[in-house]
Amino acid sequence: MVEIQGWGRALAAVLLLAGTVELLLPSGSMKGYARAFLGLLVLLAVLQPAVEVLRGGLRLTLPVPAASGLAAGPAAAAGPADATARTFEGLVASEAARVAAQVPGVERASVTLRFGAAAPGGNPPVVAAEASVTPAAAAGAGLGAQVAAALAAGLGVPRSDVQVAVL
Repeated sequence: MVEIQGWGRALAAVLLLAGTVELLLPSGSMKGYARAFLGLLVLLAVLQPAVEVLRGGLRLTLPVPAASGLAAGPAAAAGPADATARTFEGLVASEAARVAAQVPGVERASVTLRFGAAAPGGNPPVVAAEASVTPAAAAGAGLGAQVAAALAAGLGVPRSDVQVAVL
């Protein structure tokens, strides 16, 4: 909200400045160029929030309420912090399964993750992973090792902490 108010004030200041400068300009051929320049300044002021988003300077943080559909079951009863942690863990596990399924030769994959203790204000780190993969008909040898390497790299865990069962 603070960003929107600041942007509104800056836009109002640019509009007032442009209007004042335009009133002070003498008539003649230079007035057209000055108006074009002032129009560009106003356009830049209007587009400033989009530029901030593209540069990565504007970040949105969305709270995950405990009563949301993502935080269902026993985790929701444990409290908002536990529900948020369970939601995070579920999202990471589904993303890990997606990574495993994208390895060439994998038809289906499921991944179970084990998480460590979270630092205050942070998310719990992944400490181990177990995956079950169903190979495609044309799967080559070493599929389990390829999936384990992809998961280890994607999760940031040592390769020795990733177990893969090829079904």
